[in-house]
Amino acid sequence: MEAGRPPAAGPGFDVEVTEERAQVLVAVFGELDLVSAPVLDRHLAGAVSRGRPKVVVDVSGVTFLDVRGINSIVAAHTAAADVGSTLVVRGAGDQVHRLVEICGLDGHLHLES
Repeated sequence: MEAGRPPAAGPGFDVEVTEERAQVLVAVFGELDLVSAPVLDRHLAGAVSRGRPKVVVDVSGVTFLDVRGINSIVAAHTAAADVGSTLVVRGAGDQVHRLVEICGLDGHLHLES
């Protein structure tokens, strides 16, 4: 592994980034956990740095989510706010809503079903 680069996620994880005029869409697929979160961190940092007014994180393809995955989204939400962008979590199913609630973040993150 190269210094400064996060480890590669396992075969059950993928991220697709699509840049549009007013937003960047980050679609996440598979298990978002301790192993895959650093990969998502890198993609989210890149999305936020593009300076679009809105960053959308589509989690409808996430099959497993733990606290480390939520932490990645919260950190990106804070980074987006710091540069005047809005981060929205789209496709949040029951598992995501429940974890956000357990972590006490249900007034902090912008969730779209």
